[in-house]
Amino acid sequence: MNRYITTCLLLISLFISPAYAQQDSLAAGKIPAALLNGANAVLRYTATDIDIITPTDIFVTYDYTITVLNEKGSHYAEIDQRYDKLISVRSIEGTLYDKNGLEISTLKKKMIKDFMGSTSAFFDDERSKKFQFTTTEYPYTCNYTIVRHYLTSFNLPSWIPQIGPDVSVEHATVTVTYPAQMAMQHKEYRTNNKPVLTTDGGRKHLTLNVNSIPAFKMPDELTPIEIFYAPAMVFLPQKVTVGEFSGEISTWNKFGAFVYDLNSERDDLDQTTVAYVHKLTDTCASAAAKVRVLYEYLQQNTRYVNISLGIGGWQVHNASFVAGNGYGDCKDLSNYMKAMLNVVGVPSYMALIYGGEHYARRLDDSFPFQVFNHAILCVPGVNDTTWLDCTSKTDVSSYLSDFTNNRKALLLTPTGGYVVKTPKYDHSLSKIARCARININEKDEFTGSLNTYHSGSYWAAARRVLDNGKESNDKYYSSKFAMSTYTVNNYNFTSGEDNGIPNIREHIDLSGSGFVSHGGNRLFISPRVFSFFVANPNNYEDNKEAFETAFDGDCDDTTIINLTGTYEAERLPAEINIELPSGNYHAKTTFEDGHIIKIIVHCTEISGVYPGTIYADYKKLSKAIKLNQAYDKIILKKKN
Repeated sequence: MNRYITTCLLLISLFISPAYAQQDSLAAGKIPAALLNGANAVLRYTATDIDIITPTDIFVTYDYTITVLNEKGSHYAEIDQRYDKLISVRSIEGTLYDKNGLEISTLKKKMIKDFMGSTSAFFDDERSKKFQFTTTEYPYTCNYTIVRHYLTSFNLPSWIPQIGPDVSVEHATVTVTYPAQMAMQHKEYRTNNKPVLTTDGGRKHLTLNVNSIPAFKMPDELTPIEIFYAPAMVFLPQKVTVGEFSGEISTWNKFGAFVYDLNSERDDLDQTTVAYVHKLTDTCASAAAKVRVLYEYLQQNTRYVNISLGIGGWQVHNASFVAGNGYGDCKDLSNYMKAMLNVVGVPSYMALIYGGEHYARRLDDSFPFQVFNHAILCVPGVNDTTWLDCTSKTDVSSYLSDFTNNRKALLLTPTGGYVVKTPKYDHSLSKIARCARININEKDEFTGSLNTYHSGSYWAAARRVLDNGKESNDKYYSSKFAMSTYTVNNYNFTSGEDNGIPNIREHIDLSGSGFVSHGGNRLFISPRVFSFFVANPNNYEDNKEAFETAFDGDCDDTTIINLTGTYEAERLPAEINIELPSGNYHAKTTFEDGHIIKIIVHCTEISGVYPGTIYADYKKLSKAIKLNQAYDKIILKKKN
């Protein structure tokens, strides 16, 4: 009898164990406690298979299971699969499970929605397939299997299993399979695990596993920049094919040569345009003057339009396309400018770059893989090099804005690609200098004028505010000062250049009341209302081995307040002197002749990577600058 019961139980277990095993493994309660800390979702298992049959026939399969712990993690369970003429989505399968691992529903093909890939693109080959299970019962688990097909090996997907800082990972694996005769490079980031390479029947298999990766706090903007902040691996076939073009990309030089060839002989201009280019420039005395004239013509007669058409968005439209239509994307406009410069004998080269704030070292010198989102133009000169962002309507030809300055770029030349550095402007070239003169009468009413000089990065910030028309400017000035009652009676500003660095000179006349008050025979003055720096200091982490600052600038700020009557100083802000390698802040307030208050501030910020030993002092410096601490309350006592 016992043997019979045992046999029956064994037979039953053969049928029920797989289902129970899956249910048990998917249950949210099975997630290790260490992976719940700081996580809004947990990637339970993910397997990525990249199967390269030929350079133009590649299948990528993603099979992953993710548990969403709360509403903040729900977007990680959303499907958003982009595709275009070179990449297709072959299939998407999905299943939804409850917190106990029990199946709730499955994804049906008709539930997948198809959208235009980019809302910002005027013309676009790219589209997107989207889906998300609808549930509000947390936690829940989704399993997806997605198959994609690539017609090019030029831009294979990087493997980054930790899809967000608030996502922990139980187990992740990636396998790249490719012909044994194909040369393949790879590089791992932020993991000590090493991939395993095996060969089977003329095919190679490269596999890497990572396990038990906890969620992490995204580094703040003072943390030195990394290429990746989580484990990753990048794959690079030495030879690639894009459409009808084939070439090597095993080094940055070869990568650049391939992209250069992809875009060569696309600088044709019609004779009418050529004649007009000569008309604009034939009287110019130098190459620099020709660059300036043609750049201003480009700005005035073209506009940026996101065009994601063609060979994966990598190939420019012919220059005649932009000349005839008046628009193009960043690489189209750069190519058009390059074509016009060719007409007048000024050589130039396109450069690929990552545009945006705080990305100075995004490019890896030692490993060539696609990290670019923008294209600009480089015009070499005898004594200096000119960089042009051809999408900008307001930049000047002698200055590259914070969007692309001070970072690495890949210069595309006939002899290949070269990693170069865009200009880093010294702090003395980004300057804000202001003088405020305020007169206060016996009724505590004031009149005053403020004259401010903005150059470099400060010019760019001022331009963004002031280049929006009178209605916008009126609104800006009406809320610029933190006073209950004041009127801007007049304002004006002019633009100029000093040694190639753009500037704005701003003048404001204003009047009002509300920044002085009385208590007996004492006068309380709050000069902070005239400080242009006031901001809340960022709450950065306290402990850092090193930190990095990204801004360079100088500030000179003088405020002179002339009172009616005679007073003696009872309380003046203390003198401040902070001097660090990363910058300084010096401020002094004086009271003269019984009625004149002078506040003089000088501060400097210098970008760079600095040791954590001075971080506590840097926080004090940053706070002093952000709050402009010299503008503290002043108390004067009326003299009899």
